[in-house]
Parts: sequence; C-alpha cells; structure tokens
Amino acid sequence: AEAKARKDARRRLEAEKARIAAEEARIAAERAARVQSTVALATQLAGQRAERKAAEARAEADKRSALGSRAIDDAARLLPGVPYEVRSQVEVLAVACLAEASIERCLLIANDLKVRVDSSNRALKAELKRAADQRKADAEEAQAGLRRLAELGAPARGALNTSLYDVVDGERVFDDSLHAEVASAIKAAEQARATEILKDALTELGYVVGEEFETAFAASGNTFQKPEWGDYHCQLTMDSDRQRASVFMVRTEGEAVTLTDETKERDREMEVTWCSELPALLDRLREKNFVMDLHRRMEPGTVPMPIVKHRPAAKKQRQSAATGLVAQMERQITKP
Repeated sequence: AEAKARKDARRRLEAEKARIAAEEARIAAERAARVQSTVALATQLAGQRAERKAAEARAEADKRSALGSRAIDDAARLLPGVPYEVRSQVEVLAVACLAEASIERCLLIANDLKVRVDSSNRALKAELKRAADQRKADAEEAQAGLRRLAELGAPARGALNTSLYDVVDGERVFDDSLHAEVASAIKAAEQARATEILKDALTELGYVVGEEFETAFAASGNTFQKPEWGDYHCQLTMDSDRQRASVFMVRTEGEAVTLTDETKERDREMEVTWCSELPALLDRLREKNFVMDLHRRMEPGTVPMPIVKHRPAAKKQRQSAATGLVAQMERQITKP
C-alpha cells in the first residue's frame, strides 16, 4: 500500500510537472505571439508613417511645383511696355520661387510676384487709356480746327494741314506750338472773312471802300464813303481781341480852315446822315451771318469832327484820339 501510494504520488507529481510545462509552453507561445504581433504592428506603423511622410513630401513638392508654375504664368502675363526695371524684378522673383525649398517662403514669393504683375499691368493699362483718350481728344480738336478753317474759306496751308492730319492719324501730339499756330490761322481767317463781308456789305449799300481796305483790322483804320459825301469819310477800326469795332466820321481838308458855325452844322448834318444809314449796314451784315450789336453811340455834333489833311488812311489815327466817335459796336459772329 505504501509503495502504491508513493507510485501514485510520483504520477501526480509528474502530471503536475507536465501540466506546468504545458502551461509554461502555452505562456511562452502566447508571449512569442504577442511579440510577433507587436513587431508586425510596429512594422506596419513604420510603413504607414513612411508612406505618409512620402505623401506629404510629394504633396509639398507638387505644391512648390504648382507655385513655381503659377509664378512663371504670372510673369508671362506682364504686358509689353512695362518698364524694364519692373520686368527684371519679376523675373528674379520667378527664379527665386522655383529655387525655394520652403513652401511658406515659396508662397510669399509667388504672391509678391502676382501683386507686382497685376499692379504693373493696371498702371500700364491706365496710362495707355489716358494716352488713347488724349489722342482721341487731340484728333477731335484737330478735326474741329480743319473744319473751322474750311468754313472760313482759309487757303490751304500745307504745313499746318499736314500737321493737323498727323494729329488725326495719331502720328503727332497736339502740342502748345500747334495750338498757337491753329489759333493764329483761325484768327487770320476770321479777320479775312470779316474784311470780305464788310467790304461786300459796304459796296452793296453804295459805299466806296478805300484802297487801303485790305484788312478790317488794320491799326490805322480803313475808310469808306459815298460819292456824294465829298470830303467826308467814315473811318473804321476793329479790335480783334475785344471783338469790337469803332466807326467815326472825319473830314479831309487840303489846308487848315477856320471852324465856323456853318462848318460845324455841315459836320453835324453829315454825322446825322451816317447815323441814319448805320442800321441798314447792321442789317446787311446780319444777313451775311455777321452780327454786330450797337454798344455805344454818341449823338451827332457832340464833339468836333476830326480833320485830316490827306486821305484818312495816309495818317495813322489813334483810337484814343477818335473824338468824333459816332458809333462803337460789339461784334458777334454766328458760326454756321
């Protein structure tokens, strides 16, 4: 019985050892499995991190490439005519953007380049528009000058007409010198037209116009009379700047004569005659689209009539010396 008990005890001990060994093996197997799983997980995580970093690197590279392409495209948008200094700055920025490794710095450079290009293009477009508007205004003014000269019947002036047509075609600027030349030509044409209209109106009304009546704006004045007036003449002077004409009657005498009451009365009668005929002259001028409004009138006989020894045109008369002023008119020409 004792031997059997020992045998049973040994069996139980061996069974316990086997169980313990099996348990240890199981534990070791589980531990090994956990280690293997941890290693696999670590490997997977490392692979994912590497893949993520690679993707981020590719995305950053793509973004840098996109920014570089945008910088090149923006630089290409720079309009012809932009100053060389601006173009050089834009080219330097485009190269810097392509070479920059930092995405943040690359973005700053690309944005700076875009702003410069946009602002430079806007400034150039505004300048081109101003120039185009000025050319248009100059062309319209030149055309108006050509029309006005043609309306006045001005003779063809090759150099001036060529200059004005050059302005119309945009080949020349309407500068101050050309403005002055056009104004002078128009003024001369208006004076010539005024002279022609005055001569025609006076001739149609039966007046004899003096030979010196080449321009109604002569400093010495011009004379006209009717054949029955004898030694009496009307003297006309015109101020082109003030657009004003002055007409007064004078008497010619070969030698100095004593001013008698009879002479004074004759002078007054002639002034009355002229004053009575003045409205007809103004009406005739108005018919010719040459309007002159009576500005000031002195009654006949108010002051002594000026006396000249020779024909009035042979001696210069000062406006301030026109004491025999009968009528002073303001001129207003209505343009066709």
